[in-house]
Amino acid sequence: MGRVPLGVVVAPPRIEPTGQQRTGNRHAARSAEVVRWPAIDRTGVVDAVVTTRHGGVSHGEYSSLNLGLHVGDDPRHVVTNRRLAAAAVGLELEDLVFCRQSHGAAVAVVGTHDRGRGTLSDGDAIGSTDALVTTEPGVGLVVMVADCAPIVMVDPTARVLACVHAGWRGTVAGVTSAAIACMVDHGADVSRLVVGIGPAVAAHRYQVGDDVKDAVTAAFGARSASLVPPDGTGRWTFDVAAANRMALTDAGVEPGNIHDTGFNDTAPQEAARHRRDSTPTAAATPTATGPTSSVTAPPGRVAGSPSSPGWWVDHRGLQPRHRHQLPVLRRGHRRRRRHRGVSLRTRRPHV
Repeated sequence: MGRVPLGVVVAPPRIEPTGQQRTGNRHAARSAEVVRWPAIDRTGVVDAVVTTRHGGVSHGEYSSLNLGLHVGDDPRHVVTNRRLAAAAVGLELEDLVFCRQSHGAAVAVVGTHDRGRGTLSDGDAIGSTDALVTTEPGVGLVVMVADCAPIVMVDPTARVLACVHAGWRGTVAGVTSAAIACMVDHGADVSRLVVGIGPAVAAHRYQVGDDVKDAVTAAFGARSASLVPPDGTGRWTFDVAAANRMALTDAGVEPGNIHDTGFNDTAPQEAARHRRDSTPTAAATPTATGPTSSVTAPPGRVAGSPSSPGWWVDHRGLQPRHRHQLPVLRRGHRRRRRHRGVSLRTRRPHV
C-alpha cells in the first residue's frame, strides 16, 4: 500500500466534537482517528494530535486519511481530510498553518496572520522550514512526516508551543535545539518544557548508508554507536527517535518530561509508513511513517488572550529522494507515498 501523510495539531481549548471516543492514547474525533500524548493533554493548555491512516475520504493507495497535496492524490480529497484533521482539535481548515519542510534546522515563528497558509496549496505554505513556534491561540500548526519523527514541545506556564519535523538530516543539523532556542527567546524555560515525540520509523527497519552514519557520528560523537549500529549487511540502522531524545536532553529538557505516544510504526496498518508498506529488500524490510506537523508563533503570552497554535509538517515529499530513501518498485510502478500529520493548538487561558 502507499503512504498516507499524518499530522500534529496544537490548539486552544475546545469542546469535544460530537461522537468523539477515547480509547487509551487513541481517539476517534468525528471520523478522523488520531493519537494523543496523555502527558501533553495533562498540561491543560494545548491540544496535540497525530493522525493515523483511518477516517478520511481518499481511495485506493491513498486510503484513507491522506494529508499530502504533493503525492498524487485528488486535491479535493486531501482538503477534506485536512478539514477532518483540523476538527480533531476543534479548528477549521482556515486556522491551520502548513510549511514546506527542507530537512534543515530553520525555525519560523507564526501567528494569527499566518492562518490558512499552505492549506489549499503548497505554494503559499511557510517556506523552507522544519520547526514552527507560536504563542498565539487559535493557530493550528502542522507538520507532515514519513520516516521522520514529529516532535511537539510546550511550556505550559509561558504558553509557548513548537512543532518540529525531525528526520535524520534535521536531527544532525540541530533542528530540535534550534526550536528550543526560539521558544526560550519567546519566554519559555527549558526546565518547564513538556515534549511529545510522535510515531517514527522503527530503528530496526530504518536502513541507512555511510553518509548518514558519518553525519550522526559527527553530531553525537561516541554516543552515536547506540544510534547507528551495523546491521550485518555492510550498512547501518538509525534510531531517529532515540537520536532526538538525546538531542532534547542535551538541550536541557528533563528526561522525565519527554514522552511518546505508545504507538509505533509496527502497529499493523495504523500509521502509513513507506518502508513498512514497501516490498522487503534483500538487506532489510524498512518501514516509513506518514507526515506530521508542527508550528510555532510569535510572542503574545498575555493572560486571557489567544496564545497557542496547531502544528503540521511535511516529511520529505517536497525533497529529492536520497539513495537510502528510494521507494521499492512493485508491479513496475514506483510506490506512491501517503502522508500523516501532527496537529497542535494551544488552549485559551481562562479569564
